[in-house]
Amino acid sequence: MYYETIAEYYEAHKKDKHNFGDGELPTIRYKTKNTAMRTRRGIKIHAYVGPNGGGKSLAMINDTIPTMNGDTWVCNNHDHFHYKAYGQTTGLRKILSTVRLVDPRTGKDHPLYIRFHDFRQLLSAEHCDILMDEIVGVASAYEGMSMPTQVNNILMQLRRRDVTLRWTTPNWSSAAKRIREVSKAVTYCVGRFAVYADGASWPSNSLFEWKTYDAGNFEQFTVGTRNNAVPITFEWYARIFKKNKADALYDTLSEVTSIGSHTANGMCVHCGGKRSIKGCTCDRDAVDTEEHFHEIGAELGLNEYFEKELAEGEKGADAPSPPADLPEAAFDDVA
Repeated sequence: MYYETIAEYYEAHKKDKHNFGDGELPTIRYKTKNTAMRTRRGIKIHAYVGPNGGGKSLAMINDTIPTMNGDTWVCNNHDHFHYKAYGQTTGLRKILSTVRLVDPRTGKDHPLYIRFHDFRQLLSAEHCDILMDEIVGVASAYEGMSMPTQVNNILMQLRRRDVTLRWTTPNWSSAAKRIREVSKAVTYCVGRFAVYADGASWPSNSLFEWKTYDAGNFEQFTVGTRNNAVPITFEWYARIFKKNKADALYDTLSEVTSIGSHTANGMCVHCGGKRSIKGCTCDRDAVDTEEHFHEIGAELGLNEYFEKELAEGEKGADAPSPPADLPEAAFDDVA
């Protein structure tokens, strides 16, 4: 199920939306001694590029598994939204994503997933993973002005907010220049050994080759230069191994959320008509006040999110911790 607003997400998860107890989060098995995965996760602004069916989304979701298993943050920065508005200093990293993430136990929404559908969500995004699948729906090079200035500014300050950004695109140059400028690495994804399911015209690949390169060398990345480029890290990923669970965490054929309903020049994507740009009515002296933070929180359904955890903290509840690594031997078998 998709949620139109974050408020709907919280309404559907009424019990404890932040401090998850034993069994409330799925334990997703993965190979913990995976050097390539650890290297990619260590790169906090990361692009995944390649042809359709190359496993771009698969690689992005695979690298998000440790966060989906539960990753605790602790922060006492008084300038952060969580502290300024609610006095909160610890919690679990959420995943703000344009692609729906599912709980492999039930097939329903993953408990840590929040649907990314509004640029304003980025204004209070802190201590979270942001997944932008098919980046042209969020920040296209052909509609470079579609991202508000405030969003461009946030993209330059993700480190200060403890935000990890992962995004995918079939073509590196199709993404907005600002996104490319802040990206630190690019994983080029290629799929092999295609299998056709009954009734499907597009094949599903079984084996994937993921090579990660420095983003600074990717602007002039062509077939010729790729053959001579030395990757930072390299990984083969096969769906047949039981340890590889990423394809069960999302629906590769589901529609990806697009941010905004009209282009930078005002053309409506529904009817092709012209939309005028609404004039700004904000009080510029008030937008950074504590009251304004609460207004944003109320509109996007964030107030309950923070107040719930704050109440749990006042009860003396311990901060949740990620599950212990499973033994390596658990992943040696083959389906």
